[in-house]
Amino acid sequence: SFKVAPGQAFFVKATSAGNVTFETASRSHEAVETFLRSSLRTEIKLNITAGENHRYAKIYYDDNATKGFDNGFDGETFGGIASNFEVFTQLLENNTGKNYQIQSLPNSDFESIIVPVGINAIAGKEITFTADAQNLPIGTNVYLEDRQLKTFTRLDEANTNYKVTLANASNGTG
Repeated sequence: SFKVAPGQAFFVKATSAGNVTFETASRSHEAVETFLRSSLRTEIKLNITAGENHRYAKIYYDDNATKGFDNGFDGETFGGIASNFEVFTQLLENNTGKNYQIQSLPNSDFESIIVPVGINAIAGKEITFTADAQNLPIGTNVYLEDRQLKTFTRLDEANTNYKVTLANASNGTG
């Protein structure tokens, strides 16, 4: 029971072939803000860059979200075509190994939330991580942990980044 703003695209995932019908009665024409945004959202956009390639994953914080899958709030990465360069997150609870480009989390308890981040990338390319954090509570910082090198890099400050060149191809979290 969520609304899609005019001009917003989406995919429908089905378990078998068939038709999808949007009933006229399900359509809504309301006098609300066109893009269904009523307030500033707390969010982090995690960006990765390798040469000319750019990808991102978004984390939204919402009062109605959980640490598990939230239909209408979370969005898996598009699996329709193979990609050798992408960034994604995975669920904090009831994780089944699915990769998410958009993940929504509770808008509280920020200090205890550790989000599993993964990348798909080939070996030998330098990858740069940056983050754009919006509307986080004062005193809340965003860190990227490199578990292989055992380092933490703060990414929420202006002009900060983390660069790494993969010795081996990566296809997962860690």
